[in-house]
Amino acid sequence: MWGNRGVMPGKMQGALEQLLSCAGTVSRKPLKYPEDYDVAASDLRPEIERVYRSLGGVLQSIPLNLRPWDLEFDGIAVELDESLHFNRYRGVILRSASYARLPRFPLDAYQHYCSEREEICLKNGSYGKKWSSPSAEAQFGPASQPKELSGNGSPRWKQRAFYDFVKDLSPLLMGVKVARVAVWDELVDADGTKRIGKILSDLVGQSAPRASARRAALRLRPWSGSEPSTRLGIGKHKFVCPAHCPEFIRSVFPEPLSGHAFREEWRRFATGRSRDGRRSHNWGIL
Repeated sequence: MWGNRGVMPGKMQGALEQLLSCAGTVSRKPLKYPEDYDVAASDLRPEIERVYRSLGGVLQSIPLNLRPWDLEFDGIAVELDESLHFNRYRGVILRSASYARLPRFPLDAYQHYCSEREEICLKNGSYGKKWSSPSAEAQFGPASQPKELSGNGSPRWKQRAFYDFVKDLSPLLMGVKVARVAVWDELVDADGTKRIGKILSDLVGQSAPRASARRAALRLRPWSGSEPSTRLGIGKHKFVCPAHCPEFIRSVFPEPLSGHAFREEWRRFATGRSRDGRRSHNWGIL
């Protein structure tokens, strides 16, 4: 679903869960997500209502029917944004002044994905409940014909964009840290550049015995640099999983952060160099 491979989002979430589990504790549903009363009690309520109207919202009282977080990693909410999350309506909400209060959010990268990847969203999300649904039409009015973005366009896309916006504000609404990972984000290693979506879809495509063998091989321990490190392989990509990775994750996820921004922090951390370029430790990623 991220591109042409047709991998379902749930399977990609499972692949991301498998990756993260090599570095910390992955869970589901214990973390709180925004509800009506969180918005009502916040100084962000007027801006949230304004954004809802700017998307064509038609209800006087804005209903929130958010789902739990995709994953929760060491107390941090993780959302995997596949191709249906990047389109003109997400671009509208990303113009909200609220993002100025979330300085770690990779605004430029996400705005770029919305403008440059909408055709993929249209290919994957222009039919059935991906285009419209009764609840989405109740909130945003009737849908245009599939693939027709003039007029009212896709109510479901608008609903998804609005819900993404409210979830982005979770650190401000109720103090929950959020990490966003987009399928269009890229990782760079010795073998070159590869998109997150491609890495996850490749992992999904592995046979069950191979995936089970990899899971069984994940035994984390501190790495001093002089001993073998625990690695998770995905094709040619080898990821070192140091035992203290959770502490690092907490240090670089203070606010909503996409894989794009995480990649830069991880590279700096993994090569053992601080922001001023000095070597600080002996952890690594290969």
